[in-house]
Amino acid sequence: MSSKAKRARRYIRHAEELAAALRQIPIGIDELGRIVPSLTYEEAKQLGAERVIGMFDRDHDPIKHEDGGPDLHFNLTWTLRPQHRIKSAQQQRQKKRDRKITETNAKHAAAMTNKGQGYMVTKNGKFGQAASPELRKSFGSRPMPYGRNSKLKRKLSGKVVER
Repeated sequence: MSSKAKRARRYIRHAEELAAALRQIPIGIDELGRIVPSLTYEEAKQLGAERVIGMFDRDHDPIKHEDGGPDLHFNLTWTLRPQHRIKSAQQQRQKKRDRKITETNAKHAAAMTNKGQGYMVTKNGKFGQAASPELRKSFGSRPMPYGRNSKLKRKLSGKVVER
């Protein structure tokens, strides 16, 4: 044993430890294949611990918070704020798309359910009474151009000939 007594280690604030850990998060690889940290030593030294922590956001990954992801260490990932905002915006757009598809599918399912009962979905998305077959026949119809009931037909070459 040495003759000198060991000095007690100085207390390190939690914010300092967190800032040091966040500074090590890589943001890419440079042209020489080295990992590039999110902040250089000099940048971190000038900013201070609170500002370094403020540059990051906690992201619920892999299970999103809205899907029941826990607020525990294994489901939280620290990301730089700009990247987190981009990811969140993409997730919001996807969520909006999913909601629209779900609503459209529900309307379609309701229309198919009510189809045999004489109801149909109108253009504004509301249900209305379908026109009876007799009423539809009274509107009259024109033959579709070059259709089966037409006296003319169009060849694949574009030429129009009589049937």
